[in-house]
Amino acid sequence: MKENAEPFFSQDQKGILNLLYKEAFKRIGKEVIIQSLYAKRSLVRANAGEADGDALRLKNIHTLYPNLIRVPEPIWEVQLAAFTKSLNIKIKGWGSLKGYRIGYLNGWAFFDLHLNQFKYVHKSEYLSSLLLMLDRDRIDILLHSKLITQLYIKKNGLTSIKMLQPVLKKQPAYLYLHKKHKQLVPALAMAFHRMKTDGNYEQAQKKMEQLIQD
Repeated sequence: MKENAEPFFSQDQKGILNLLYKEAFKRIGKEVIIQSLYAKRSLVRANAGEADGDALRLKNIHTLYPNLIRVPEPIWEVQLAAFTKSLNIKIKGWGSLKGYRIGYLNGWAFFDLHLNQFKYVHKSEYLSSLLLMLDRDRIDILLHSKLITQLYIKKNGLTSIKMLQPVLKKQPAYLYLHKKHKQLVPALAMAFHRMKTDGNYEQAQKKMEQLIQD
């Protein structure tokens, strides 16, 4: 189990998205187990067919990993945020990040796309390592999921680290399947859609809100 996945996914398969996926696959007569891997490794294994898919990726990742097929109904909305110790930093577009020392997780292709020409970029497999670097002033800004990072900061008492407002980007996130499972795509898209109207997603969202408040 990798720390970067909680609370979306957990080793006991009771993470918020574990349960949503379990319900969706049950509706199409299948079972599913989510394995939490490093972000880059997860994509490579899924693209090679060593795994059946990748559970939470932003749109168009298949342009870089052509053996993956996107289930067109989003599974979640991911809020990408910037975290720092200095609230004096102002972000207005990706260009405003130039000159800062930026950290993010290896394998996050969305950030690779926007920051690949930046000089001061550090990538790590571990969120904890990036937050430690930020806390010790070795990087200026950490880019990551708003919820995951907020919960990790709260759990570990990293009170010096703050989130810049507003969030950088709100992006729908999708399930990608290896092309060998392309026949499952329409049924899963329908299952996700129906779950958004019958209360499953509402329950998951309330659970997320409760995690932040507790």
